[in-house]
Amino acid sequence: MPPALGRLAPEDWTHVERYPLSAAQAVALPPRPVVIGVNWYSAFDSPMRDSRGAYWIGRTGNLGYQRGGHCVCLKPRYAADLPSWYEFYNQVNEGICVGEGVSRAASHFNRKMYQPRAIYDECKKRDGYSGEGTWVKYGFDVLRQMGAVPRKRGEVHYLEPTPSLNQRFQYSEGITENRWIRSISDCLEVLGYQNVGYVDIINSWGPLPGGYPHLTRLPVEVLERLWEEDGEIGVITDRKPESTSDMDLPGIETVI
Repeated sequence: MPPALGRLAPEDWTHVERYPLSAAQAVALPPRPVVIGVNWYSAFDSPMRDSRGAYWIGRTGNLGYQRGGHCVCLKPRYAADLPSWYEFYNQVNEGICVGEGVSRAASHFNRKMYQPRAIYDECKKRDGYSGEGTWVKYGFDVLRQMGAVPRKRGEVHYLEPTPSLNQRFQYSEGITENRWIRSISDCLEVLGYQNVGYVDIINSWGPLPGGYPHLTRLPVEVLERLWEEDGEIGVITDRKPESTSDMDLPGIETVI
């Protein structure tokens, strides 16, 4: 069975129109993660490894069939996405990708892990949708209005609804605002991936073997296609001062 997804395409675009990221803002920001909500194609389920050992999706013209919507975080250039995060952020067969994607972005700012299920459950209280999955904008709303739930040492990744998690939100772990990118060039500027030709996806399907590569490259032209197909690209501003963030610490998982 293919891994679960869980992102719903917007029914209207008011959130993007009201809170766009300007080109000037994109240039001024230091490199940071972005969160994308896009159509997910069947070919993306099976990344291909190149001769240098990097994994890719979308390099061929055949993307297969569209099998739903997915939310993932894109890694800022040269930032370390830790192996422990790779092991922890695994939605398995639950459609909670919005909680996973926004939590992974928060991890890049605050260098700690969060419980994505808590964010997803709060999204479901707001979205009015009875099925599985939610909208990316609600994930940002929760981060902005409530904060996030830090993972306790040794705590498992909760996949099922867990009411006790919803008592542990910390406002200080959230964001002050979120804005929406209006061009792919601005997206690359924010990530620090100008003139590289691809972006690095950080998925939430767990480690290989049996899972998904830690980093998977997506060609810029395919990212642009996905964005034009009802895609969203969100940028967050963390509640903590930028000076306390060590997002740009070098690490194992960096751009080649």
